[in-house]
Amino acid sequence: MSELQPIRNRVAVIDCGTNTFNLLVADPREDGGWDTVYQTKLAVKIGEGSFEQAYIQPARFARGLDALWCYKNACNNYECSQLFAYGTSALRDSSNGQEFIEIGSKILGAPIHLIDGEEEAALIFNGVKITYPIVDETVLIMDIGGGSTEFVIANETGVLWKKSFALGVSRLYDTIRPSDPIQLEEVKALKQFLRTELSSLSESLTTFQPTRLIGSSGSFDTLLDLYFAGVKLEKPKDQQIHRIPIHVMQGLNDQLLLSTYDQRLRNPVIPEMRAQFMPLASALVDYVLHMHTFQEIIHSAYSLKEGALARLLAQDK
Repeated sequence: MSELQPIRNRVAVIDCGTNTFNLLVADPREDGGWDTVYQTKLAVKIGEGSFEQAYIQPARFARGLDALWCYKNACNNYECSQLFAYGTSALRDSSNGQEFIEIGSKILGAPIHLIDGEEEAALIFNGVKITYPIVDETVLIMDIGGGSTEFVIANETGVLWKKSFALGVSRLYDTIRPSDPIQLEEVKALKQFLRTELSSLSESLTTFQPTRLIGSSGSFDTLLDLYFAGVKLEKPKDQQIHRIPIHVMQGLNDQLLLSTYDQRLRNPVIPEMRAQFMPLASALVDYVLHMHTFQEIIHSAYSLKEGALARLLAQDK
């Protein structure tokens, strides 16, 4: 970004995702890291009902702009010196996505940078490797979004393979319109669809043989919370990575696939904004676990916004 100015003071990063808009406010440190001052997320669901027609619906369009007004006010209140915003799947795939970006940029007083799937995967990798430095191994990073799901295979030398697939949970929901609860035949049809769509991932898993699956933020946050609730342990605070036993993850996936929407809404661990989509997220994770043998599953709390901030601070050096 040629317009990048040196970052010395408080900075904000906004990730305009398909389901959720995320805000991170941070103070840069001399060592290239940062101290988190404030972070929050808003369930915008800007992609809801938009995928078939590739058009953001008016109510979702307005809700997205409202979220940006909220974030602009928060940035003013926290006296941020600079603001960086990124648009992803729903904005890049919708015919009126550019209109949203233009209006949203005026609200923020800073450009919303529209990134493609490859760039999205790269930023996710940047975020994850902060929490989990990769040493003497190869890992698969998986980030389940609303409009797309990103996969990155990497080792200590960097990215070996990465790809963004139009397989976000909101997009899948609008495509297959699953029953409540989702039926066995629907799950079988979804897995057949995934077999075709993820063929390049299957080939890459065979080629690079990653030993660990790292789930990045999003739906994996909810799966992690369900894990801790199930074992009746308090999740450690200020810890950016956690390990989830594979057999436990498979059990969680089975439970979510059998659950009704009402049951998920009544589960205090599942955020309302994710209740609708968790069976599809579980189906995605379950399919990947059956594609390849992993030794371990790791949850990373960092994703795109942290990766974007890390890159910005590195460019500032």
